[in-house]
Amino acid sequence: MPIDIGQIVKNLIPSEPVTINQIQGLGRMVSVSYTGVNSNVSSNKVIPRDEFERLEVLTSQGIFNFTGDPTKFSLFAEAERINSAYQFDPLFAVNCSIVDPLPHQVEAVYKFLLPLPKIRFLLADIPRSDILHIYDHDFAGAEREHLRAIELNPNYSTAYHFYGIMVSYLGRHEESLAQLERALEIDPFSLNLIRGYGERLIFARRYDDAITQLKKTLELDADLVQAHFSLAVAYQMKGNYAEAVEEYAKYQEQIGEPQTAAIMRESYSKSGWQGFLRMITEKRIRFNSPLDNLATFYAALGEKDKAFAELNKSYENRENIMSQLKVDPRLDPLRSDPRFADLVRRVGLPQ
Repeated sequence: MPIDIGQIVKNLIPSEPVTINQIQGLGRMVSVSYTGVNSNVSSNKVIPRDEFERLEVLTSQGIFNFTGDPTKFSLFAEAERINSAYQFDPLFAVNCSIVDPLPHQVEAVYKFLLPLPKIRFLLADIPRSDILHIYDHDFAGAEREHLRAIELNPNYSTAYHFYGIMVSYLGRHEESLAQLERALEIDPFSLNLIRGYGERLIFARRYDDAITQLKKTLELDADLVQAHFSLAVAYQMKGNYAEAVEEYAKYQEQIGEPQTAAIMRESYSKSGWQGFLRMITEKRIRFNSPLDNLATFYAALGEKDKAFAELNKSYENRENIMSQLKVDPRLDPLRSDPRFADLVRRVGLPQ
């Protein structure tokens, strides 16, 4: 790019960019008069012509021209602030959250756990495996990451839990349940694990066992909201629709939506299961659960086109239900449709 008077270039001097004031050719050399952008000091320099031609032009408006995207700049500035914050506050992550840990918890995590390299790798491997299978649809890569996490710490129950979830998506139900059982051996009082085991039983189509397991979870903690949703799905697959609607309604009550719960009970009371399904789809009621997707309710209604429209949106948004395509029994009404096989292929699940 030709260099003209008034432009700002860098690499003419090592300390700062400069504004070009005058250019004079001297055969194979060039005399350049300039003023430093930051120092405002003017000077002159004679350099070879080929070196002059290699000078990088920044902008005629200056190195700081304030014409960039302000939103992107704010995001960059915030990222830099967070990136360097720990240098000034080692507990930055805790102090900027709503978590209020006890002193011994802070000491355990920051003094003893995080300094261990294996723990740091372990904490990184599990989220990476979820990214691989949910967002990248790389199930082989996700399995490698899960196994690596278990290898790093064979006594970490969450590693077995998450691995069990993933292999259940691949249809390896006995292996999945074995992983959850190993997790429960390590942490037998984890309600999340007890509930998770019940959800794996649903995918294995052992609905009676799933109902027993999820009822056990709610006996231990009746306010565990996700267990109500999972139990509703198990009842639905058994054909126990009254019980299913009641559990769906209890879920809504526990998340602070008593009016929605009342509408659910009323729709079933007046119009039965089909009326309940139509109310869910017409009002587009959602449940904050990995098992939730409107496509499952459309499938139960027999409205395949709408079900596939929802699934295609979920595919574009990389929603969790796409990992469950192969095993979710609520999607059985769609399996004979060629569009379903195409979805399974796009997600990368084994046929």
